[in-house]
Amino acid sequence: MAPNTPTRPELQQALYDIGMPIRRKVLGNSYVDNSLANGSTEFSKA
Repeated sequence: MAPNTPTRPELQQALYDIGMPIRRKVLGNSYVDNSLANGSTEFSKA
């Protein structure tokens, strides 16, 4: 792997960080906060 190649967890975190504002805009903060607080799995966070 090249020295500057991101790892899988880094890429997953980048996608999560990009997607979260979109989820919040579409679904609303309260829905997203509730979903995260009530049993979200790693699969649903990816």
